[in-house]
Amino acid sequence: MAYGLDSETIMWGLLRRNIHALKRLNDLKNAGETIIIPSIVDYEIKRAFCAIPSPEKELAYDRLKADCTILELNSAMLEPAAQFWAKSFKRGRTLGETDILVAFMCLHYDYILVTRYTDHFENIPGLKLESWLESQ
Repeated sequence: MAYGLDSETIMWGLLRRNIHALKRLNDLKNAGETIIIPSIVDYEIKRAFCAIPSPEKELAYDRLKADCTILELNSAMLEPAAQFWAKSFKRGRTLGETDILVAFMCLHYDYILVTRYTDHFENIPGLKLESWLESQ
């Protein structure tokens, strides 16, 4: 199984040294599981460090990335993501653009999306979710 990390998991869990998140990451790495960071999440993290520099957290993120695969967005993911957005928009319920793209990247490859806010993604059929943070 493969796990896709969202920015909340990285920023609030792993870079803030959440014991539960770090243990889960280490357990999965030791079991040989694949951990991916969607390229759009990599952008979000880099953007945050440009706005508010944190050399210690940037170094920790670089270490994390060294053990992960960066997953690039491709056109096969865009159509279902756009269809989902349109249906949600018509119902008056939208999810952020980045969240939709990250979700559909994971859905495309049947990866588990690791997020702090599983409830934000529960209405995406077939998407597997997991939270590594004890408090939501």
